[in-house]
Amino acid sequence: MKKQCHPYYLKNNLSSLNSIVSFIIKNVLYNKDGLVVFNKPYGILQKPSHQSKGGVTKSTLNTAAVGDSSYSLQEVLPFVAQALKCPSLQIVKTPERYESGVGVLASSEVVADKVRQSLRRAKPLQRPSSTYWGVVIGTPQPESARNKFGMKLKPMPGGDKQVVLTRDWSRLSVRRGEVKLASVCHRTLCRDAGGLAGLVEVATTSTKWHFVRLYLSYLLSPLLGDNLLGSRVAEVLGQKVLLPPGNDAARLPQKLNGELMSALRLQPGWEAMVPAHLHLHQLTLIGFQGKGKDLVLEAPVPEVFRQTCDWLGLELPGDEDLQSRTVSSRNDVAHG
Repeated sequence: MKKQCHPYYLKNNLSSLNSIVSFIIKNVLYNKDGLVVFNKPYGILQKPSHQSKGGVTKSTLNTAAVGDSSYSLQEVLPFVAQALKCPSLQIVKTPERYESGVGVLASSEVVADKVRQSLRRAKPLQRPSSTYWGVVIGTPQPESARNKFGMKLKPMPGGDKQVVLTRDWSRLSVRRGEVKLASVCHRTLCRDAGGLAGLVEVATTSTKWHFVRLYLSYLLSPLLGDNLLGSRVAEVLGQKVLLPPGNDAARLPQKLNGELMSALRLQPGWEAMVPAHLHLHQLTLIGFQGKGKDLVLEAPVPEVFRQTCDWLGLELPGDEDLQSRTVSSRNDVAHG
């Protein structure tokens, strides 16, 4: 297979404004009462930005920059609103640039606030509102668990800061914003026979500071295509170990072994074009439809994600059902 023909090289191929607008319109999952939900493609960011925040070192997420769009969601929203006959649209919540999945837009500040209130209910209730599917290297240890972690920025010798997980925090550190809390649970949905890779579901109350990527590395099963935190896991004498964030090897782009490269139809030197295989499969808006009535939004995985699962022998659960079921509540199911 030639590099230019590989699915990872092609990705979503959304290079023009019209192609992005068309993609979003075709992938609207829900459009009712000022709430518009769509399946966000990989490689599109919310708004143009090249600055780091809070002193966090910005490592390369996608070294090949293949599949990136030169336009942001903010730039295309006026055209999407016009096509959907909405007076205007604003971004309420979408996956990060190098993720795909459920994206939420609102036609008014009233609707946007209602969505934000639903999402804020997750943390005090310790009910994860964001559920991700990720293809990982290896198998999580343990294969399923429920946890609560703190996240904090740890100063490095070079003067930068790196995010780390901690189980030790004080109420004061949380109030000061020095530690961000996350309730999380994960389960391994399936894995290949040789333990080369797995499909993992991660449900969390927080997505700040790339928490899902961080958590998967903590489980010694880094996300496939993660060039930000994936190299924190290394193999030493045949055993997987978690490297300190300040270690030079932990800052390098992710390396794939020969067996995985072969399974993914990759040749040496093509590793950089592997996309991060993280998809926001489900978003739950707690109490959005009234007391005890949640609005559950679901998005099918993109074709590149599906192709990887096929190559690795990973079966997507409820695949046929998910293609038609995109929005549900506790009491009924709507079809997109």
